Amino acid sequence: MGYLEQEKSSGRISEKEAENLLNFKYDPTNRPESVNLLPRFYSCLEALTLFFEAKDPPIVTERSSDLNFLVYGFVDASKSGFGASIDYNDSVRYRIGIWGADEQSESSNYREFANLVETLEQEFIEKRLKDQIVIMATDNSTVEAAIFKGNSTSKKLFNLVVRFKVLELKSGCNFIVTHVSGVRMQLQGTDGISRGNLMEGISLGKSMLQFCPWGISALDRCPNLKPWLLKTFGSKLEILKPRDWFSRGHDHFGGYYDDRGYYRLILKSGLYLWEPPPPAAADAAIEEIRKARLKRRSSGHIIVIPKLVTTLWLKQVYKAADIVLTIPPIHTFWDSNMCESLVIALLFPYSRSFPWQVRSTPKLITASREMRSLFKESPMASGNFLRKFYLCTTRLLTLQPCVVRRVLYFQSRCEVPLPQSGRLDRGSADSTSGSSKDSSGMGKETQE
Repeated sequence: MGYLEQEKSSGRISEKEAENLLNFKYDPTNRPESVNLLPRFYSCLEALTLFFEAKDPPIVTERSSDLNFLVYGFVDASKSGFGASIDYNDSVRYRIGIWGADEQSESSNYREFANLVETLEQEFIEKRLKDQIVIMATDNSTVEAAIFKGNSTSKKLFNLVVRFKVLELKSGCNFIVTHVSGVRMQLQGTDGISRGNLMEGISLGKSMLQFCPWGISALDRCPNLKPWLLKTFGSKLEILKPRDWFSRGHDHFGGYYDDRGYYRLILKSGLYLWEPPPPAAADAAIEEIRKARLKRRSSGHIIVIPKLVTTLWLKQVYKAADIVLTIPPIHTFWDSNMCESLVIALLFPYSRSFPWQVRSTPKLITASREMRSLFKESPMASGNFLRKFYLCTTRLLTLQPCVVRRVLYFQSRCEVPLPQSGRLDRGSADSTSGSSKDSSGMGKETQE
């Protein structure tokens, strides 16, 4: 119904068409005897054949039991060659090669994806991957998106997705693919490996873990971030530790036992900064935020996460947050050493009147677009603008419903036009009152 209302308001369908679609009922007797198959249908059947080729039903690994160590790896592909590095407990394995004449003409997306899949397949053939968690990093965002979606409009990329999923099923591993910046790929050394240069990053003996901050929060990585957040959002900002996510994050402020021996909670709303969780564990914090916001609607929530392992949490952030800002690593509170951008999600308190929440309102979209441009160009002005914007938004709870709508939507102050007779009456009144009304200023105000 919401989709049809949106289509109708935008003028793409008429009101009669929307009503017909809303009241449509499927008639099983009026179905065609045959349908035309699309060319993609055959490739889908081939993919299903690969998944069901085993005689016995395969076991799908929900959570790996072998947690003695995580397997970290980086893959990168250049126009002429490719490289990969995978860290194990006792050693780091390299994979170096050059593309053939037929693969050099392929797109960069295909080369990056093929390098990732072939690297994992080679590790599985040599029996080094079995029931483990494997986190692979690539600087190609298309590869990460295709794996997360499980599909691609490109036939060659779709075949690689199928190979990746089949390998995950056979090995019993959990494969997590994350996008990283090209700068991190260069510092780690795999960018040089793809070009035959073994004099960078881990090739010089550096530890793989220092280039894999999946388990480190934003506050731990950058000490300047916490003072900037307190300055931007004010001294009332409460930083919640993970142990406080399940109590203070739900507005719990202690409690007491009443005369009957029952424990009574004391509730107090606030503005909470959920201590930035590690990117690999951000989904747990976001799930708890969504629960807390449904229960306590007068509190505000802020979450800050480095843009890593986004397949685990970014989609949920966009569903829950009113506004999501991506801050590039060019600021004093998030410098170039961080490599990737920083994601700040703001969840404002619910309003007591329509539109109930500020999300997707026209003026919020305009303000968020301006803030994103400021964070990219002006490090000094962006924080001030964000602070003023947040203070303005929190004041909406104290305004009248008609004023809230005018603040969030582009519309005139008076929705009902004045009658023509009223204009004549005011005109006659002005002519009879003469200079006394002009001197008081009321005549000009009434005319406006």
